[in-house]
Amino acid sequence: MEDLTNFSAETIPLDLSHPGVHRFAIVVDKPSPPVSAGDGPTNRQPSVSSLEDLRGKVFSESMDPCGCQFLHQKLQGSKSEDIQMIFSEVKDRICDLMIHRWGSYAIQKLFHVCDEEQMNQLVSLITANVSLLMSVCLHPQGSESMKKFIECLMTPKQISYMVAVFSYFTVPLVKNQFGSLVVGHFFRIFPAEDTKPILKVIADDCSEIIVDDSGSRLLQDIMTKDYSPRGSVKRIITVMFLNIFGLSLKQFGNRLVQHVIGFERPHLTEHIVSELTGTFDILSRDLYGSEVVKKLMEASDKKYAPQIIDELLSSDELPGLVVDPCGNSVLQNAKKYSTGTVHKTLNDLIGRYSQLITPPN
Repeated sequence: MEDLTNFSAETIPLDLSHPGVHRFAIVVDKPSPPVSAGDGPTNRQPSVSSLEDLRGKVFSESMDPCGCQFLHQKLQGSKSEDIQMIFSEVKDRICDLMIHRWGSYAIQKLFHVCDEEQMNQLVSLITANVSLLMSVCLHPQGSESMKKFIECLMTPKQISYMVAVFSYFTVPLVKNQFGSLVVGHFFRIFPAEDTKPILKVIADDCSEIIVDDSGSRLLQDIMTKDYSPRGSVKRIITVMFLNIFGLSLKQFGNRLVQHVIGFERPHLTEHIVSELTGTFDILSRDLYGSEVVKKLMEASDKKYAPQIIDELLSSDELPGLVVDPCGNSVLQNAKKYSTGTVHKTLNDLIGRYSQLITPPN
């Protein structure tokens, strides 16, 4: 069909340009472990024998272990009228079922058997309330259900609409353990062309996302899958270069720096070395920065190791570097990339201050 039921910007009851959309705070109360579509209850026997027995109570029964098992079985190869009967009784409470331990098991199966018209209605219903949609995505079970729903989108209009809606609150999703999995699923399921609006938001706000645990991991996944010197990914790398020293000192930022070094792309590694030259002493004495220095010494077939080691040995604070637990680790590592006089110098230095070296925590 051509027209999508109820699809319009008016289905989102919120000023999406308002910065408040980036500040949702959803509290989830100790949810049960997620249940995927293949991990439902298998031991108990349902107390009903036909769908007619469930008429009028499909919603409540879908949240019962036996009821959800029965529905899951009935949805396999069901007639269209049976699917419609189940659909009509649960569609208005779809978000409640998506976060429910057993309800989600049945509803994920329903997604697979819906026709285009039914999927149009679900897209409209699921996106009708942004706050509720957020709560589903930030919930461990809800995020699994949402990933399954995304996989079942059927038409370009459904896909583009969902991408557009998600682009309005991408940042708070990306900075959440479960929300980032939902956003990442868009990139895994659809081609880059379809996900441009979400990727643009990520690129525009990457300075905030880079220093977050979940955000940093997602950025690494994006660049690994679809690295390109153009467009949004280029903007992410540009922001990283502009903040390379500070990111190298941050718990999660240094992961992204190391990830880009691991690309083994000469021009990128050379640029990182150039930007960090003169700071290797400071970085080496930092828990996170020292890992970046080690990675750079290893990169590009150890091309930059001599330059980095020479800068460290020329430091005015060399004794402090030797006795610092992180700095000492860097120098110990540097021995692997040195020969001759430089190697001997490193050995002598470490030996001379061995009694003063503080063990790392």
